[in-house]
Amino acid sequence: MSKLNSKLFVVGVVVAALLAVALPGSVTAESGTVSVDRPDSVSPSDEVTVSFKVANTGENPSAYILDLSVPEDYTIIDHTDDDRWNSEDAKWIFQTIEPGDDNTKSVAVDIELPVDASSSDTITAELKTASGIEDTGSISLIQSGFNDETVITGEITDVDLDSIKNTGDTEVTISRTDSSGTSGPVLVDSVPLSDFNTLASANSKVISASFSENTNGPATYSIKLSTAEDLSQYQITADRPGFETFSATTEPVDAGESIDQNIRFSPTDNSNYNIDITVADNKKSTTVPLGNSVSVEVTVTQQNPDVDMEPVPAEDIEVNVEALDSSIGDFTEKTVVTDTDGKATTIYTGATAGMTNISASFTKNEDT
Repeated sequence: MSKLNSKLFVVGVVVAALLAVALPGSVTAESGTVSVDRPDSVSPSDEVTVSFKVANTGENPSAYILDLSVPEDYTIIDHTDDDRWNSEDAKWIFQTIEPGDDNTKSVAVDIELPVDASSSDTITAELKTASGIEDTGSISLIQSGFNDETVITGEITDVDLDSIKNTGDTEVTISRTDSSGTSGPVLVDSVPLSDFNTLASANSKVISASFSENTNGPATYSIKLSTAEDLSQYQITADRPGFETFSATTEPVDAGESIDQNIRFSPTDNSNYNIDITVADNKKSTTVPLGNSVSVEVTVTQQNPDVDMEPVPAEDIEVNVEALDSSIGDFTEKTVVTDTDGKATTIYTGATAGMTNISASFTKNEDT
């Protein structure tokens, strides 16, 4: 306590000395008020202008010190009135303020908030004279009762809930929107999921983020964002090679929520197809007595390089089969459709003696 009194005594002497130069005669320490104001909306990591008004509510001119206190990790990056500002102690020194509302002095500081700023953090300004503290003004930049963190987690799959190869290539964009859907600032701009584990160090709006490729299941992601007060929702979009649409299974996320938002993709058909045709139980050739029938089986597989690790059965493929020498016999069905195993079967019956090749074909994406 003795240190504080000593400090105030010295400051009072300095102010009195300055006033002795500016004003003739003796100076009276008069009462005063200070008010503090901030923007209507503030979110963590923002740069915010905080303004102060100092008024002399006494009867005579008076000298004042406006002593500013900010929470730890808050950074003062700019200020007004350089001739009155004491950067070492974060205060303004007013040599004289005349009484009355018309003589109010206005000053301001620009403050950068940390990513973990919360509603419990307070900016405090003490208005002092040689007689002591005349008034105190304080304000929290993050509004009370506002949840300043939004946590979004989820998994990344195709629309069939199957894992996707090289999920880390997926680029995610997160923007803020208000309740009417009006777009706000982009917080995460086309960042690959593979970069999420280091995203917080590169993006001041991100408190933490992670991404994991899982060998036994879908890849997962998580991101914790600083929440803004005026823009009440977050919209997630994603893009990756080999997918024609981003399946809209993620709705806007309300600010302050902790919620699962799974990313689903609808893959573009960039598949490579393979078709095989066999006769008489998987043989490539056979001899059949005249008038008898033989089964013909078509098998179709596909492999999308953006999705499939291995070739998979191609279902619902309409396949056309034909005999190169149509005079020898005919099929019961010349167009067949593959089942869930990628297989389709028809019957060929020979009418005259001879030999023919059998072919199968289908058209996909304008290619045969």
